[in-house]
Amino acid sequence: MRSQDPSHSRTDLILDSLSGGVMAVDCSGTITYLNAAAAHTLALQPDTALGKPLAIFLGHAATEALHLDDVFAGQTYVNRETEWLRATGEPCLIGFSASPCRDPDGTITGAVISFLEIGSLLVQRREQARSEQLAALGLIAAGLAHEVRNPLAGLRSTAQAMAKKLPAKNPQRAYLDRMLSEIDRIDTLLRTFLQYARPARPTLKPVPLPDVIGSVATLLREQFATRHVRLSTEFPKQNPRVMGDPQQLQQVFLNLFLNSLQAMGNGGEIRVQARWLEEALAWEVRVHDSGRGIPAEHLAQAFTPFFSTTPQGSGLGLAIVQQIVREHRGQVTIESRAGKGTTVTVRLPAASAPPGPPTAH
Repeated sequence: MRSQDPSHSRTDLILDSLSGGVMAVDCSGTITYLNAAAAHTLALQPDTALGKPLAIFLGHAATEALHLDDVFAGQTYVNRETEWLRATGEPCLIGFSASPCRDPDGTITGAVISFLEIGSLLVQRREQARSEQLAALGLIAAGLAHEVRNPLAGLRSTAQAMAKKLPAKNPQRAYLDRMLSEIDRIDTLLRTFLQYARPARPTLKPVPLPDVIGSVATLLREQFATRHVRLSTEFPKQNPRVMGDPQQLQQVFLNLFLNSLQAMGNGGEIRVQARWLEEALAWEVRVHDSGRGIPAEHLAQAFTPFFSTTPQGSGLGLAIVQQIVREHRGQVTIESRAGKGTTVTVRLPAASAPPGPPTAH
């Protein structure tokens, strides 16, 4: 029972079946009704909330956004947006409509507010817009790469032919070698950009995470040794397996390790830890480095294409990581403090639940 009127039990049952929140207040702003969705969205206990002023739970700013004084005067508001606070203190974006509640003789006795949390809808819209932008970008990138790489190949062949005709000690060779190096750098950047703009769809199958990390560690063994960087891994006894594309997942952790190596310079540690998330049926992998970290003002742009805090970086490494993880229906987040290192957390859907409670070793 979420109404203060016991005679309304059947109406309560009907309203409780709605996916959107329904809430009623009297003309003093006191809550007189909450359906199940309203209580869930706002993290309220109905028995606690009923009979209490709405402002206690939402705050005065949120209740002012409802324009209740105007509603009590007969005004109706439709399809408005505002931010409310749940009882837990967590903000949520709400789409709402508010209309007067009248008794049989037409007297306004309060207001009825119907609402829906739209934060997830906005995320979906942004993801759709992003996908459309990437599709358009992919078409442009394909044409641009074709137009640029063909003459680039011609330039490289010409420079190589000229270099072969010059004696090894001729000072002009240094200029040609520099030219060849820059041509190769442009070609690499174009290929990386194409990978971002026109990503391959992943072929999903059960993949053991330790195998992925191990293969990347083998590829980078010389770089770890040269830079005096230690790699430590911590996996549960049960073999963590995710649904993924092995090559694309290798690309994810290769990019993360390379970023960490660039951030640490000479000496340091990269620590990889995996844990099972029961509620999400997913494995979470944290990659922490002891590098210089990312300044707070740059952290929000970490996944932005072509944004890099290192001169040698293309600014596409983390953008590609984010894209691959999203294609795997996973999530990636980053935490960092200048001088304190960086932690990137990758969450991927599990291939199956582990046979028992995993313990790290």
